[in-house]
Amino acid sequence: MLESTRVSGGGRCRVRTCDPCRVNASVAPCRIGGATGKGRPCRPDSATRLHPFLHRALARPAVALFALLLAACGGGGSDRKAAEATHCPAVFRVLAVGDSTMRGTGDMLQVELDARLGKGRAVVWNRGQNGATSADGLKGYEGQRLDLLLAEVDPHIVVSNYGMGDMRDNLGVEGYASRLREIRALVGDALILQTPNPATQVTPYGSERAEREIADYTEAVRVVAADTGTPLADVRAFVLSLEGWQGIMADGIHPGPELHRQIVRGVTAPAVVEKMGGCA
Repeated sequence: MLESTRVSGGGRCRVRTCDPCRVNASVAPCRIGGATGKGRPCRPDSATRLHPFLHRALARPAVALFALLLAACGGGGSDRKAAEATHCPAVFRVLAVGDSTMRGTGDMLQVELDARLGKGRAVVWNRGQNGATSADGLKGYEGQRLDLLLAEVDPHIVVSNYGMGDMRDNLGVEGYASRLREIRALVGDALILQTPNPATQVTPYGSERAEREIADYTEAVRVVAADTGTPLADVRAFVLSLEGWQGIMADGIHPGPELHRQIVRGVTAPAVVEKMGGCA
């Protein structure tokens, strides 16, 4: 604490100076104002002179204490924020939602996260459903409705992959993108958007129309992810980079077990781990 005393003649003034968050006592010679200096407060020499604000604050004890604490420790601010520890959950809850292609991915995601992080560090709720659409996720039946799943699971991370069912229902690209934005608004920052995988056939379209529409849907996912700052798991780009991917499809729509495994290892699991940040 800083201290200022009154003297009636020449003498010494006891002051305390501030040494970053540590208070030391020192004695400084006084200079007395006026002819006699009677009743005037001491003033330390220039080396230990107090700021005028502190001189005024010392006249009021409550203000003085606050002022002196600020002087002693620099006021906190950025130093205090830098010292705050990051809170990491003991177990990450990961919710996977989407159609049948997500169902296959979700089954293998748990195995891959166990291998990367250790068993029990993350728990995957796989809610991929055969034929599910983005409309099911927003307003559909109980097993897919995101508002109910969010309340049930309270996930830290949500991986969403709708698309094939929406194409089957002839939902246009603009309508699909609009629903993705609704999903982003509902889920919030926990969301990871995953693109549909390429296909060789989507009944009843045939392969040429299927690939054209999947490409358009994929671009819609990429645009929504970029516009909303949502992490992207680009399954389509990854699969197309694999030589002979058509040979490890289970049928014209669904990846086979080996392709699912590669998708999880190459795209989905890395996106989830990155979303965990420094807690992984």
